[in-house]
Amino acid sequence: MNIKESVNSIVDKIHIAGDDEKAVAALNTELDTVLENAVSTGDIAEATEAIVERTIANEMEKRNLAAQPTGTAAKEKAASQIAALYRAAAKNDMGAVKALSEGTDANGGFLTHPEFMKEIVRQIEEHGTMRKLCKTVTMGTDVMQGSAVLTKVTAYIVAEAAQITASNGTFSQISLIARKHAAISISSNELIDDNTTDMEIFELVAEQMGEQLAILEDLQILQGDGTGINFEGLLVNTSVNTVTMAAGKIDFNDATISDYLDVQEAVTAAVNRKSVYVMHPDVWRNVRKLVDGQGRPLSGETTNTVVTTSEGADGSAGTLWDKPVYLSESSPANSDTAVSTKFLVYGDFSKAIIGDRKQMQTTVLTEGTVAGVNLGETDQSALRGIKRTAFDIALPTSFAVLKTAAA
Repeated sequence: MNIKESVNSIVDKIHIAGDDEKAVAALNTELDTVLENAVSTGDIAEATEAIVERTIANEMEKRNLAAQPTGTAAKEKAASQIAALYRAAAKNDMGAVKALSEGTDANGGFLTHPEFMKEIVRQIEEHGTMRKLCKTVTMGTDVMQGSAVLTKVTAYIVAEAAQITASNGTFSQISLIARKHAAISISSNELIDDNTTDMEIFELVAEQMGEQLAILEDLQILQGDGTGINFEGLLVNTSVNTVTMAAGKIDFNDATISDYLDVQEAVTAAVNRKSVYVMHPDVWRNVRKLVDGQGRPLSGETTNTVVTTSEGADGSAGTLWDKPVYLSESSPANSDTAVSTKFLVYGDFSKAIIGDRKQMQTTVLTEGTVAGVNLGETDQSALRGIKRTAFDIALPTSFAVLKTAAA
């Protein structure tokens, strides 16, 4: 790795570390070492160039953000931009579309105002589950590398004048590679009229796209198979702890209250403190139907508190063994039940990282079929929004999944 690559790699790690002061301090020390080595080997020119490039990039980013209006003014500007594009597309006014889009992106797309991306993310958080739970970072490039602590150093009691036992923390590499996630909103004059405000159009498009992206994002983070452009999801990653139910339990509905506790016990006490369950509403329904040895439900108006069904302010559906339960339609449903099938995730989701590129590219489509609608035949257009999202599991052992038996 050359000097420039080393500098950029360390700066990316600092970005991922966020408000972890100790990690940032250690990485800054590492950066200083790289620069000192550059001086000693005569590569100071390359090191200086790397620092200057990074400084200029950071300063330009700050200026671009500062130049953007904030608060209500920012949202109004974004709304005006999206509404103008939407109206032009709805009327098939490709001249106006071209005027709005021309020269803004090498791929022919329209780079929308950052506030639109914020609204999309807000809608994803509202309609999805993973975005609420996972740690999110902003990516300056399509690939971002970082590190996660696998094991910490060990402390010992040491006798006077005795040798101190050495121990080293170990780290894993986090690799965030941005993938294209696309959502489409069909533009139609039937949906808008002269009385429809820019803000109403803005919120309509953002909600349509945000809801689609939330479903896709949840599905990829939970069940992505890791092939090609797919994420490797929590239910697929083989480094995640797996709890397999006893022989004969081949249906999701066969899980007992003890099986759900076994999932908790598959992770450490430190992880348990911040852990939650994520499951499909069907599986949560299975849990709520569980009864004790006397046939009394474990949830509802009983003295039992193993299962509670009061929704939390944080969006949780209740608790199971004192841990919050979150629901996702992208998790396996009862209809997906089969032998040797993972169907529930438990863990500390701050150890799962979502990376976001800042801008969203919007393109007007005039041909093709969208949701069963042939755009050319019906004389309609659609807005396609593409955002780049990455995902990686920083510490797979912070999670456990429940799996049906093989037979």
